[in-house]
Amino acid sequence: MWDVDSGRRSTVTLAGHTGRVDFVSFSPDGKTVASASRDKTVKLWDTVTGRQRGTLTGHTGSVKSVAFSPDGETIASASADKTVKLWDVATGKEAATLAMQTGVSFATFSPDGTRIAASSPGTVTLWDVATRRQTATLTGHTDNVFCVAFGPNGNRLASASNDNTVKLWDVAAGREIATLTGHTHFVMGVAFSPDGTRIASASSDETVKLWDVATGRETATFTGHKGPVRTVAFSPGGRLIASGGFDGTVKLWDARPWTPKLKVRYETRGYLTFHTPRCSSMDALQKAIQADRTINDKVRQQALGWSKLFWFNYAGPKSFQLNNQSWEIAKQAKLPAEKYQAAVEMALEANSLIPGRGWVLNTLGIAQYRAQKYQEALATLTHAEKLNAPLYGGESTHDLVFLAMTHFQLNSKTKAAALLKKVKSLAAKAKQKDAELDAFIKEAETLIQSPPPEKKK
Repeated sequence: MWDVDSGRRSTVTLAGHTGRVDFVSFSPDGKTVASASRDKTVKLWDTVTGRQRGTLTGHTGSVKSVAFSPDGETIASASADKTVKLWDVATGKEAATLAMQTGVSFATFSPDGTRIAASSPGTVTLWDVATRRQTATLTGHTDNVFCVAFGPNGNRLASASNDNTVKLWDVAAGREIATLTGHTHFVMGVAFSPDGTRIASASSDETVKLWDVATGRETATFTGHKGPVRTVAFSPGGRLIASGGFDGTVKLWDARPWTPKLKVRYETRGYLTFHTPRCSSMDALQKAIQADRTINDKVRQQALGWSKLFWFNYAGPKSFQLNNQSWEIAKQAKLPAEKYQAAVEMALEANSLIPGRGWVLNTLGIAQYRAQKYQEALATLTHAEKLNAPLYGGESTHDLVFLAMTHFQLNSKTKAAALLKKVKSLAAKAKQKDAELDAFIKEAETLIQSPPPEKKK
């Protein structure tokens, strides 16, 4: 189970089924979880302790779904054995069996608890809970009905089918009101908004769609999942939609009514998501936005306002990654020349993404030194030392030690020796040892105090 406030997994893991668990449901008071499994059982769990409270046995096929009645006293379980079973939560005993003609994919209670809707291939069957009798059979789908959901007042029912449609039904009259078409593959999940004015559907076409109940029209399509979308739910206030997919992710979507302001934000977010990675810098991104004649002025102004945030969200992590990759090469002596050239190129790109950061310039300067680009290394490390020095109490030893070696390579041997002496003094006074710096100092000592034969430049 997961902690909603922190988003972290709690220490409670509910283990006990011997087959795949296909469905779970909370009791209305939140104290119990019911789980439906392919091991043909329903298990009840205490949400505080994680302990198993009971096992409901009686199905002869895998259990596809499970639901609590609104008062929490009854559980309905749908099974491939062609039945829906009702269970007394207090005793764990079977209270009734509702027999169907085919396997049952899903069962749920109406909001007032007086009806059950059960789905099966091509049909939805409505049952009276008190009498255990069928009250209606809703036909019209041409393939398996995967999921059903009652509207908040219980007078409407939505069904999701493998025929790529969602159908809307009048519960009292037992007739179809509308067919919602637009998905291009199986519809696997459906949910009403809390006010009953909208429906969300989840499909194996990798989308979530939003529909207006009054008109039956599609009002939004949400894309982003990388596989079939299995389930969908509204937040209690109806502002958000959560969707879960076969790609292993749960996504949250803004489900607010489509206002002109939200339309601008949605278009801007899509525009920046596409264009930001295709620009070399934040300035380039902003210039591209200003020059783009395919967007309207409202989107342009919103994009300019968001450009800095989008750029840093994109460029920051990429620059950090490139710098780390470059550093893993540059910190090592005596590697092949092509590796050092690759390190220079990665560090240059890291700096171009977010220019002027001292620690990135330090990596670039060291990579340039390793690549024997000594004049470039001198300029870069000098700039880096000015940026880094205030962060390290006035002197940046990692810059200075490579400046010492760079000066030596450029035949400024007196300057090189003075810088090395300074670095060694600073290192000796440091409160904490720096093994990496110590290795660089030894490298500098070997070069400056016992220089190898001079190479032609």
